[in-house]
Amino acid sequence: MPGSGDADPRVRYRALEAAGGILYWLGDYRAAFGVYDESLGVARALGDRALEAQALYNRAFTGEGDDPFQLMQTEGREAAEEALAIWRELGDRAGVAQALWALGNADQFSGNLDPAEQEYLEALAIFRELGNRYYVAWSTSELGWIALRRSDWVMATRFLAESLEAFAAADDVSAGPLLLGSLAWTAYNLGEVVPAFRLAGASARLEREHGVGLAEVARLFSDIPNVRDMLEKHPEGPAEFAAGEAMDFRQGVAYALEWARDVTAAASGATSTGTASA
Repeated sequence: MPGSGDADPRVRYRALEAAGGILYWLGDYRAAFGVYDESLGVARALGDRALEAQALYNRAFTGEGDDPFQLMQTEGREAAEEALAIWRELGDRAGVAQALWALGNADQFSGNLDPAEQEYLEALAIFRELGNRYYVAWSTSELGWIALRRSDWVMATRFLAESLEAFAAADDVSAGPLLLGSLAWTAYNLGEVVPAFRLAGASARLEREHGVGLAEVARLFSDIPNVRDMLEKHPEGPAEFAAGEAMDFRQGVAYALEWARDVTAAASGATSTGTASA
């Protein structure tokens, strides 16, 4: 990083960390890796184990390649494991939870859903204990996608709706297209075509207005089809999709949560009835 060599080492570390984050969100994972790797060198030169763990965690999402999902399964996993070991050594529960969440990502991208689920659940318990709403939202979303990949549509609905509610409470639209699109796919598989297309429409509007491409990224690694592609198969599809597009973020969230509550309540009622009659 030009001009950073003469800075105070801790200031330099923070500058490198910030630059790495910008490069990551711009999609330049190889450049982000180089910057994060430099920050790791600074942390190790300082002998600061906490900074070293954070630098390793940051590096876990990048690598010397252009496919972040593949990178996380290999060198990213190694960095997350190193970070986890340091944070356990330091007794840093927040750090432990972050590293477990990163490992859950690595396992999920590798298709190893059982260990990923356990890592996410362990991380989620700590995030709930610490009141970290941001990572509670992301952890429940990841558990929702695992349930979705297992075709457990009700469980997927439960987790994805909890995540959506948490993001909405923080006025964070970043995951909105992704979560609404995922809920659209669960609705479609539950045979509820009208909410499926309305949720897909709401997702499409958010993605268009905010330029957030996470929904498309998720479809790539989770094999989540885009319900929009099913429009021609259903005469009511275009009109319902348009109705969803007419919803703003708040309206889309309210509609999704009401639908999700109905689905989970119906499933709970069916379970109770089945237990009582057994």
